[in-house]
Amino acid sequence: MKNFNLNNGIIGLAIGDALGVPAEFKSREELKRYPITDMVGDGTYNLPAGTWSDDTSMTLATIDSIISTGTITPNDMANKFLNWFRNAEYTATNETFDIGRTTLQALAKYELKLYDASNCGEDNEYSNGNGSLMRILPIAYYIYYKDVTDNQEIYNIVKQVSSITHAHEVSILGCYIYVRLALELLNGKNKTVAACTGGLLGIYYGIKNIKSSWKQNLKRYDYIVELCDKFDETIKD
Repeated sequence: MKNFNLNNGIIGLAIGDALGVPAEFKSREELKRYPITDMVGDGTYNLPAGTWSDDTSMTLATIDSIISTGTITPNDMANKFLNWFRNAEYTATNETFDIGRTTLQALAKYELKLYDASNCGEDNEYSNGNGSLMRILPIAYYIYYKDVTDNQEIYNIVKQVSSITHAHEVSILGCYIYVRLALELLNGKNKTVAACTGGLLGIYYGIKNIKSSWKQNLKRYDYIVELCDKFDETIKD
């Protein structure tokens, strides 16, 4: 019987995100000279320590959508993404401080009711980015607990969710590879070197092995845990 703690990956993702926020837009050279080794504040947006970015906000919105509908519903996910962007829902400090250009364009098309959500993402090479990759981890959990094993079906689910904002084939493939790697970890396989950060490390090592001070400093930690518990009940039902 499958019984994996969803908090592991999602809290790991949020902590990895919060650790990375102060480093955003800094050069590799600067980070080599002044590496970020703990959860700190300030940075580009002058935010308090433990503040997560759009990465976690859109992940939580994805989780809340699956809780609300019980399944994968791109239009509902897009509605919740708009609620994040317009109303600062799912944010760490009741403030939306960053949104990628490709994501913004896709949500604008959906808000104007030009297309269904899964057809709003741009598919040209200039729109290829990691905007959908950062929020795809809940889909791995959904696939894992719903026992979806057919590779084509997994790909189709990932494509549908990614294409809300990012429909370029490389963006979709990146999400698919990430989901497959998460599924391997959930199935007890050994960790890999590539991309094994944040949520993947949370899956592999577990929430108990995450530094206590990082969990204590993470904004709205209890809210994320509560949402994960609801998500857990939904997809394991």
